[in-house]
Amino acid sequence: MLENLYNYIQVDPSSRITVTEVIHEIRWTDLDGDVTGYVYCDKGANHFGGDFEHKFEMQFSNCENGCLTAHWLLANDIMDFYAMSNGGKDGHFLYEYDDNERLEFGTLEDGVRQQDEWPATAPLPSTTYFITITRNDDGGANNTGLLTCLICTGNYSDKGGTLKDTLVQDCAAGKQNDFQYVYAVSSWNTGNADRNADGLTQNLDLGEINAILSRRLEGY
Repeated sequence: MLENLYNYIQVDPSSRITVTEVIHEIRWTDLDGDVTGYVYCDKGANHFGGDFEHKFEMQFSNCENGCLTAHWLLANDIMDFYAMSNGGKDGHFLYEYDDNERLEFGTLEDGVRQQDEWPATAPLPSTTYFITITRNDDGGANNTGLLTCLICTGNYSDKGGTLKDTLVQDCAAGKQNDFQYVYAVSSWNTGNADRNADGLTQNLDLGEINAILSRRLEGY
């Protein structure tokens, strides 16, 4: 079931983000490196625990001078992505970075980012990418979580899409974290005005209706 992004909470004092009610889309223009802007939903404490699968579509364009914008983020704090990193917070993320265009996917643990990368110049601006993110909560090298991100064009890989890359990241030992908030966009406000970025996130599906039905069928 698609998330109603229009009902998400929007923090956008510079009016760079547009959320549409009908087509489940969040779009931003000139989300510069000196601008704070993010759109999130409070799902309740420890909501994102255990295994999960999230799907969404994304685009980026006009990225300049080392821009960074998160298209998907799980966290336990309400602030922009740079503030989380600088403040020693935890999270999972997928962001677009730099004028050379790359996607980076991974973990924020005590403010330290660990990520796998679809390398520079591979992702193309103004192209729709179909993203599938899964977490195996007991997987990975430390048995504290294995994150996987499939990046496809045309459609999701299980519906006839073309797989472009698979990104993988282990959670660190002692970091089997659960999360309360999901973000469909977050800025990276370092105070650098020339780091511009346009983009969108749309059709976010947290897979939660299917999970609820599965638990009911199992007798929970």
